[in-house]
This record gives sequence, structure tokens and C-alpha cells, in this order.
Amino acid sequence: MPKHLNGDEAGVIYCTWVTAWNAVINKGKIRPGQTILILGTGGVSVASLLFAKAAGARVIVTGINDEILAKASELVPMNALISLKIRNGMRRSWY
Repeated sequence: MPKHLNGDEAGVIYCTWVTAWNAVINKGKIRPGQTILILGTGGVSVASLLFAKAAGARVIVTGINDEILAKASELVPMNALISLKIRNGMRRSWY
């Protein structure tokens, strides 16, 4: 366990990555060339994004914070980003 984490923090990291693995790989059975839609940019979503890209999937990510979507895209290039942020009473998307 990394020295800078306490037991609770280390446990949360483990739960996050196992949850993502089970969703994307075990249950989702994602394979190269398939498309996966990931909702949000929280911990499980980011882990899911990494597993899906490693499996060769086409990844689409949604979120309401454009800055976090841009950071996620820098981390791992995605096939599409969908911003659900409401501006001037309208939802806009960008890819």
C-alpha cells in the first residue's frame, strides 16, 4: 500500500478499479472494435475508460464539466466526448 494513503483511501481505490474491471471486462465483455458509452468522469468512469481503451474499444464519454472532459481526453484519447452542460438554457455537445 502506498505510504501516503491510509487504509480507507487504499480500500476505495481497490473498490473503484475492481468495480470498473467487473463492469467493462467481466460483465460487459468489451472487445476490440466495440463501442462503449461511459457516463461521467468520476473514479469508476475513469478506470472504465482506461480498461475499455486497453481492450481496444471505441470510447464515448459524457460529462457536465468541460474542463474535466478535456483532462480525461488528454489522459486517454477518446473517440467522442459529449458535454451535457446546460448553457443559455440549451444542452450542447462537442466531439
